[in-house]
Amino acid sequence: MKSLKGIIAGVCTGLVGTLGWGALFYLFSGGVGLCLVLLGFAVGLAVFWGSGRQIRLVHGCAATLITLVSIVGGIVLAASMLASDVSVESNDGELQKQVLIRLAHTICEEKAKEGEELTFPPGITPETAVSPDDFPPGIAEAAGLLWKALPQEERQQQLREAATELRAVEEGVQRRIFQNKFQQGFGWLNLFGTVLAAAIAFQIGSGGEFQKAAPAAPKG
Repeated sequence: MKSLKGIIAGVCTGLVGTLGWGALFYLFSGGVGLCLVLLGFAVGLAVFWGSGRQIRLVHGCAATLITLVSIVGGIVLAASMLASDVSVESNDGELQKQVLIRLAHTICEEKAKEGEELTFPPGITPETAVSPDDFPPGIAEAAGLLWKALPQEERQQQLREAATELRAVEEGVQRRIFQNKFQQGFGWLNLFGTVLAAAIAFQIGSGGEFQKAAPAAPKG
């Protein structure tokens, strides 16, 4: 029963540590790996005292596991928050702009099929044209006229498709940021801090430090 209390105390401390470590990593994006030592110390102490100060290796193993899970949880939390900070503007004006660009691409493709030569601005190709100014003269205006000529139902359909595309772009960017920050969470300084935190959690959680400090029992 005392062992269970120690584990519960360690888990609660680990949850607090996850939030604290996640907040630090979110704010500073690395370079704070040595702070993990405090997490290992706190979890180890919580397990040791929660279990009635029993000296057992299993408590050290539990403290180590809780510490490692808390560290990874903090990295996941921070990476998720950093990724969610990125958003792609998707108001009505932006959606209509995206539709006009799609229509401009369609017009360019049709003219190219007809053999008409199109001159894009310097440094711009049909694949890299992403704004009205990137297209040959008259294309953006033709796209605007085509948009006005579309039935209302077709306009709404085009806007919905544009919104879906923008959401896909946003999700892709967020996914790349999450992966980048998650990998950054396992940089050498954080790994060093993780090893130290795990060792300290085991030593304190198992009571090893206190066992060394305890006076030897008298012989005889």
